[in-house]
Amino acid sequence: MIRDETSAVAYCQSLTADLPSLSSVSSAIRLSGGLVNYVFRISPVPAFAGQETLILKHYAPFLARHNEVAFSQARYHVEKEALKLVHGVLNGNSRVKVPRVFHEDDQRHVLIMEDAGSDVVSLLDAFKISCKKFDWDSDAVSRLADQISFLTKTLSGIVASELSPIFENAALWKILNEFVYPSLGPKAIESQVSELEKLVATCTPYLPPKPDDPSRCFVMGDLWPSSILIDPHSGNIWVIDWECARFADVTSDMSHLCANLWVMEHNPDVFQAGPLRTLQEVLIRRSGFSQLSEAKRDDFRMSLCRDVVSFMSEPHWEIKNLTSVAEQFVQKALRLYEFDTPTGKT
Repeated sequence: MIRDETSAVAYCQSLTADLPSLSSVSSAIRLSGGLVNYVFRISPVPAFAGQETLILKHYAPFLARHNEVAFSQARYHVEKEALKLVHGVLNGNSRVKVPRVFHEDDQRHVLIMEDAGSDVVSLLDAFKISCKKFDWDSDAVSRLADQISFLTKTLSGIVASELSPIFENAALWKILNEFVYPSLGPKAIESQVSELEKLVATCTPYLPPKPDDPSRCFVMGDLWPSSILIDPHSGNIWVIDWECARFADVTSDMSHLCANLWVMEHNPDVFQAGPLRTLQEVLIRRSGFSQLSEAKRDDFRMSLCRDVVSFMSEPHWEIKNLTSVAEQFVQKALRLYEFDTPTGKT
């Protein structure tokens, strides 16, 4: 089990036969986050495949931050296959990157992969008022939206029938419906907004699409502000943490991301509300969802509503007045995005 820096170094040093250049690793830094997995930055000497630092990720049979909660290690196989697949499909695209896999250990559930670097900033942090590395004018926001849209459209073009059955990701659907969906509702956000309860009652559980559903496609599955890393020098983005990749509705990645962005937007004391609103509008315009049927657009809105309610009380959003935000959400919920208007504004 690789739970700390010492065991991470020991693991690398045990790779003498397979990857002798990694056996020289003498230090490892555990990275922040790590709710689900144990993640370390390691520094091989000399550099490995031109990389001065690499990422070592261990997928334990439980949540890294809550060892008492069991979690299927199938997520290791999902992320490994997803990274290989998407890296090949992107074919060296310089605007959007995913880490290359350099070492895979199916017995111990360990990946060693490319490091985006210590200078990258998550989208979550990049839109904080305190972050001074970016100037989010309309052009910069538009470029970011183009990159994200490029990724989601590229993924939607992958033919599901040709993918590994591992992407059915049954273990993930089980967790979504046993832990996430039941947590929805006013009690979860300590709110007395009765209209919110009515809204949640109309939201559907997290259900995998049927094999013959034409909207079924390959999705990243956890596209949120901490899985998108932005290089402040080049402006390119990296997308990490693919263990939730699966077959799902074509709109699911965008609804998941926009739900997070909406919650961020409604904490103007911490985040830049104006640029976040613009980012959502441009993403929706770029998505092509206006070409979908009205029923499918309604599905998108309801998925977004379900996710907003689920995310609203998460501590990393630092929202102080949840009841007020919940009231705002209920007022706008079914009109969050008007797909057919020129601006996308509500």
